[in-house]
Amino acid sequence: MVKSYILPGLTEAQVSKLRSHGIQLFNWKGGYLLVDNDETLLPHALSLLNASHVEEPTNLDGVIQLQLFFAQAGQPKLDPKIAESRRNYIKACSARLDSFVKATREALSKKRTQLPKMEAQYMTLTRQSCFGTDTRNEDALRQDFAHELQRVREVPKVTRVRMTRDQRTLLVYTDTLFAAREESTDRFEIGKFMFRFQMQAQSDAMRFYNATRRVRAISEDMNAPYIYGDGSMMECEIRQTFSELLARCEFAALVDLAIQFIETVNDDEAGKFVNAWPRVV
Repeated sequence: MVKSYILPGLTEAQVSKLRSHGIQLFNWKGGYLLVDNDETLLPHALSLLNASHVEEPTNLDGVIQLQLFFAQAGQPKLDPKIAESRRNYIKACSARLDSFVKATREALSKKRTQLPKMEAQYMTLTRQSCFGTDTRNEDALRQDFAHELQRVREVPKVTRVRMTRDQRTLLVYTDTLFAAREESTDRFEIGKFMFRFQMQAQSDAMRFYNATRRVRAISEDMNAPYIYGDGSMMECEIRQTFSELLARCEFAALVDLAIQFIETVNDDEAGKFVNAWPRVV
């Protein structure tokens, strides 16, 4: 299982440093979320920050809270030989990661038709685990649900939140979202979105629709660099996190993560097509 780590208390300079070294971070509940595909990114990040850490479990499967302890300024730097050895290690890990990603993509391309059904099953089991032992009455659960919807309304760039009459679908509307590559000042207008979340676990439980434009990018009629024409997400390392947040009805965190997902562009096959969207002057 891919592990994700919550890094609290980072300064803007520290975040900028990590991102400049290719480490992608997502805003997450007062900190930042680092998704570690093959258990090499966290050691690299800690090395860059000159920090040690203690791990604490969370109620999200595969998500670990960290306590960070930073070395005091003025401490000696790494011996050049050790630093060179570390760089070689990171380079070797990157090569293994490239090979792993290639093999994973090939495997996913063969099993993509099975993925929606598997995600629906995963959401069902997660929701049963989360709420099956909850002893609160319906009024308390209904009140918590209403509070969570209010938190969604407070997420930056959210303009409107609506539940359908049958209470089975949550619709979230956003202001215009902009995407940018890391280490670049170029910004691209992706558009205004409607997020659709189904309350029942099913194969199309999450969809993200661009209300402004569809663009021919890596595929026809793309809603965003990583959102297909039918509103579904491309396979990615945080897709399981999306499913788990929806299953646990943590809609505010889910919507915030979705906005970041749309506005973050990586240096990969799909990300290079971001320039198909209007450039912001």
